[in-house]
Amino acid sequence: MNRIAGVIKIHLQDRWSWVLLPWLIITISFTCNLVIGAAMDEENFYTGGLASIYVYMLVMGILCVNQSFPLAIGFGVRRKDFFLGTAVTIFTLGAIFGIVLWGLGFLENNVTNGWGVHLHFFHLPYVSDGSALMQIWVNFTVITSLFFIGFVIACLYRRFGKQGLYTLLISLLLVFTISGYLMNHYDRWGVVGNWLASSTAVGLGSGMFGAGLILAFLSYLLLRRSTV
Repeated sequence: MNRIAGVIKIHLQDRWSWVLLPWLIITISFTCNLVIGAAMDEENFYTGGLASIYVYMLVMGILCVNQSFPLAIGFGVRRKDFFLGTAVTIFTLGAIFGIVLWGLGFLENNVTNGWGVHLHFFHLPYVSDGSALMQIWVNFTVITSLFFIGFVIACLYRRFGKQGLYTLLISLLLVFTISGYLMNHYDRWGVVGNWLASSTAVGLGSGMFGAGLILAFLSYLLLRRSTV
């Protein structure tokens, strides 16, 4: 437990990367959209700027392995403890970020009338449907799932090097290409569209979270045999 706490401490010593920078990025994105919304003076102005914090957490999943893994191993931390400490860190931050994003969405939709310019930045249709707990859950699942996508990519690179990463990318390209061809050939895009239309954000988020847990397990297996 002490070693896991030590890993968490190693991560959070870099508050700039884990906490400050993602909120600086989203603040800049929000400010730009706020200025645009004020200039456009439309009845409703929808933006996808919120995705910036999600994309950043994917990048952070890649960076944390390169930045913290060698340091932690140098301090005698077991690979298992590094993985568990990292998981606790991202789950905790994901929950906190999810609550903050919900709070900002609540202010945007219920208090400020879109920050005075009818801007929809934090509170978006479909994503913000449901109760407060549901909205927090959606943000939490997206943040943690994208983090583990980046994390498993970094673990794969550390375990197998460039060849392993190139093999993964080529394999994914082939899978998506063949899947797209089959979907077109058998005219199944409508089925996918209907499924997405009937799915809720909570349902999709829960599916992402399940996939994220699988990726987390794969990253642990890769870390066990990774070189420093």
